[in-house]
Amino acid sequence: MKRLWALGTSVFALASPGIASAAYVGPGQWKYAYAGASMQTWTVPGTSAQSYTVMFTAGGAKGGSGAGGVGGYGGVAKSSFVFLGGTVINLTIGHYGQGTYQNATTGGGGGGGGGTFVATSNSNSGPAPGTVLLAAGGGGGIGFGAGGGGDSATGSGYGGYAGAGAGIKSGGWGYGGYAGSAGMGGGGGGWNGAGAGDGYGYGGAAYTSGHMVGGSQYVACGGSGIFASGGFGGGGAGSCLGGGGGGGWSGGDAGLYGGGGGSFAYSGGSYSPMGGYLGGFNYSPTGNGYVYISAQLRPTPEPASLALLGGGLAAIGLLRRRRGMLRNK
Repeated sequence: MKRLWALGTSVFALASPGIASAAYVGPGQWKYAYAGASMQTWTVPGTSAQSYTVMFTAGGAKGGSGAGGVGGYGGVAKSSFVFLGGTVINLTIGHYGQGTYQNATTGGGGGGGGGTFVATSNSNSGPAPGTVLLAAGGGGGIGFGAGGGGDSATGSGYGGYAGAGAGIKSGGWGYGGYAGSAGMGGGGGGWNGAGAGDGYGYGGAAYTSGHMVGGSQYVACGGSGIFASGGFGGGGAGSCLGGGGGGGWSGGDAGLYGGGGGSFAYSGGSYSPMGGYLGGFNYSPTGNGYVYISAQLRPTPEPASLALLGGGLAAIGLLRRRRGMLRNK
């Protein structure tokens, strides 16, 4: 765990989430930020004969502000994995939910923030293609609930309730969030299920849809046209009264206080991360998500060392054989 935090410190010292595109930071370090509503990719350096320890740190996007205050913050997830060189990683980086500062007569719920996902693309090593390694949930949008939207439900994988305090749900793991009654906003998209619509706007798309768009408007609120779309990464649409749920591993529910999306770190099967961390929030001034990457080449025995080891083993085998012959005489 000490090594994990040491890697994380070096990344944060050199990378800023305010950068608007992918960038190489320095030896073994990269930073990615939102650069349009599409998937980005990163490839592990080196060849398939080389092994790397790779740490990812992902931040979800912020929920949109509305009549009741400011949207919730996205969550942060990080973990280290071992990959062979040439492994391709898919990055889906969330965008903040749109905000609106309207009053009770015209409507005004902010859109949910998009979640940020890190997943395998090919099968050079580790989990099968398409396996999500990390998901950092987006914050919930705020409607007419006084105070603010729900922060990402960091550390559980479950999405957040729509309500004051935005507690964490106990069901719907990996699925989209609920919408509630008409005009309360769209639920956030999850890994394997889209968020529900509320009759005025759509919920956020599922990660497995291949294009995790945020929810948008399809019916104007009372003819006013006031509306706030959810952010890329599965954020649910804001609506007449309520804020959209945040996207994430599980989508947040929509409501007066939109619930945040759930964060997640992969540890399935026999391929477990070297150490995961789920906690804290993304306070980036841009409101968008990000991914920081640190890769370190793992040491391998040199040819001379291998030859020396082989010679030593051969000598031990010969000595044992002679001792056996002496015992049999």
